[in-house]
Amino acid sequence: MFCIWYRLFTPILMAIALLVGAIVGPAQAIMPEAAEIFATPAKRDPSLSPSGRYASMIWRQDNQFFIGIADLNGVEGTKFFSAGKDTMVLSLNWLTDDRLVAEYTGIEKIEGLITYTDGSRRISAFDRDGGNTTTLFSGNRGLTRWNRNLSTITHYLYDDPDHVLMPARKSNRLHLYKVDVNTGKAELVEKGSENTIYWFANYRGEPILRVDISDYGSYLSFFRKASNASGWEKFKRLEYQDLATIEHWPLAFGQTPTTQYVRARVNGEDRFGIYLYDVEKDEYIRKVFDHPEFDVEEAVLSSQGKLIAGVYYDDRMQIMSDLAEMQDDIRWLNLQFSNDANIMPVSLSSRHSRGLVYVSSPTIAGDYYLFDRQRRQLSLLFRSHPALETGALSATEIMPYTARDGLSLKAYVTHPLGNRHKSAPLIVLPHGGPETRDYYDYDPFVQFLASRGYRVVQPNFRGSGGFGRAFAERGYGEWGGKMQDDVTDAVQQLVARGIAQPGNMCIVGISYGGYAALFGGLQSPELYRCAVSIAGVSDLFVMLEEEKRFGQSEGEVHQYWMKSIGDPVRDRDRLLAKSPRLRAEEYQIPVLLMHGENDGVVYRSHSIYMERALKKAGKSVEYIEIEDEGHPGWRDDKELVRYQAVERFLNKHLPVH
Repeated sequence: MFCIWYRLFTPILMAIALLVGAIVGPAQAIMPEAAEIFATPAKRDPSLSPSGRYASMIWRQDNQFFIGIADLNGVEGTKFFSAGKDTMVLSLNWLTDDRLVAEYTGIEKIEGLITYTDGSRRISAFDRDGGNTTTLFSGNRGLTRWNRNLSTITHYLYDDPDHVLMPARKSNRLHLYKVDVNTGKAELVEKGSENTIYWFANYRGEPILRVDISDYGSYLSFFRKASNASGWEKFKRLEYQDLATIEHWPLAFGQTPTTQYVRARVNGEDRFGIYLYDVEKDEYIRKVFDHPEFDVEEAVLSSQGKLIAGVYYDDRMQIMSDLAEMQDDIRWLNLQFSNDANIMPVSLSSRHSRGLVYVSSPTIAGDYYLFDRQRRQLSLLFRSHPALETGALSATEIMPYTARDGLSLKAYVTHPLGNRHKSAPLIVLPHGGPETRDYYDYDPFVQFLASRGYRVVQPNFRGSGGFGRAFAERGYGEWGGKMQDDVTDAVQQLVARGIAQPGNMCIVGISYGGYAALFGGLQSPELYRCAVSIAGVSDLFVMLEEEKRFGQSEGEVHQYWMKSIGDPVRDRDRLLAKSPRLRAEEYQIPVLLMHGENDGVVYRSHSIYMERALKKAGKSVEYIEIEDEGHPGWRDDKELVRYQAVERFLNKHLPVH
């Protein structure tokens, strides 16, 4: 049962350091506990008020949540408000300097950790002093009764600080409402359908785009206002797997009533860029940001939702902007961290006089800073993981290498502390996807393994995302083929350098990486002493059949996997040879399998059948099923189960001497 919202913001007196210049504890032991590495940060999500005078943050202590409000001018100090005994605060945003909104849900406690419940999510508005609290939609009991999730704000209506636009379901249709942040009362603005999942508005706050998803989730349909203004007309349909790969997606509203800034691949171009786009004409007006080698992956928005920069990753985050002053700021900030960190603006004041930036790198687990642009001053607010000081984290090397067919690739090699040049047991960690990628950044799993004395290599093999469509398509039909060779070639370079040894390695992966771990362990027993597959594919025929069943008559998702994996009829012999489960009798090394009970991406049958096949063949295998979890990432307590199980398995089969 959720606390009533007016109880969530009872002021409490606390003897605590100010949010700005918060006290940071000394470095702890070189080998941090698993809970320290994988724990959800106790302090998170700071944001600036429109003027930049105030900063808010979410703070957790002893399984209770608080909201902190700091006066950055030092006049009012810092105040904390309790979020109630059983309430988890998910996000905070400022409406004005005097009023905020908070998204919240219930929590449950498991052995000292906290996790989300399956309960409703809501948003409440409250004054800066914690008073005058109103739950949005509270004036519409029918909507609050039938909507488990009322926590999405479509538009903040910057010229009307008393209202926001929010979607809500009525009669199972997702409509759009104008909600009063003082009374909670909602007024219907536009009607959606049973399949509607997103609404978008222009800079005036007028709805201009509706997005519906097909019955089986294979494609998205885009609707705009009909020319006669009597309804909505469908004008675009796109294949859908996730928002990272969809060919066109809105990022911010444009400066005219019918325009948006979108991330898109236009006219067969190889890489994603950011474009100014006219919804009414279905026309790309101009290219705003692009890069000749890498996809533009994200956008930086102002406090009022305007596009001010694009983001791409070579190895680390790079920000591109048309604003000369922002380019100067980013250049200066990068210099403060020796051009060796990822620096993302997370909150800006309305006139950009102050900003909050999030800084991370392999040796920085995530720090928040206040940036005073006029004074060129950078002040630490807090560290996401104060137990993980720089000295407790392992450095990562960017390693270019050449695949056996001449393709230029890169891998990230994280060395055990104090051992950059000597041989150490190697963990080979291919990423999932396969159309995702690894970055030069803080990775808790990598740091966990390195803290235990292992060297870790993460290859960005062909087929990875972020490098353009042609690079991703180089992986089509190469499951267990050239993609696997790319992983092996990164390993062989480390062997040639004398810092890794065949037979002193384990290959570990999640999702597609789990498949690569299973196949690598099968194909190269001379290299690997063991293999760990977490939510991994074990049978390519089963994978294709499951996707076909899921997509049913729509077929787009199935067609993608047919391109990525192969045709079960035309490519039958290859798929037989590349399916680990069908070659279980050939395994020579022990295998650990882990899977979420409710995984809807890679079904648990892959691990169940793999375990049966290995046991039938008399091989060494262990299977751990994670209750009530889907595809990774899992809740804090289940993440601990996962990585502690991996640590036990490695201690047994690949000990660090």
